[in-house]
Amino acid sequence: VDGLARRIAGFDPDAVRAAKAAMVLAAPDPTEGLIEESHLFNALQASPTGQGLMQRFLDHGGQTIDGELRIEELSGELADDR
Repeated sequence: VDGLARRIAGFDPDAVRAAKAAMVLAAPDPTEGLIEESHLFNALQASPTGQGLMQRFLDHGGQTIDGELRIEELSGELADDR
């Protein structure tokens, strides 16, 4: 649990807030929460911070098959680099 909490704390605070806001809508059917999460993700990508984070993700191979296969590890590495 401590490791997960540290990983979440390493993520962009705006992204964590957006994910939490989407989860409020997720109960009992996650459909609305997932739709909201998609909208919030797109809005964050329009910000300079979001664009920089996405560029780092792409620079680290996040869009490749290898990156997709190790997405959890990759996201942890990117959070640790911040």
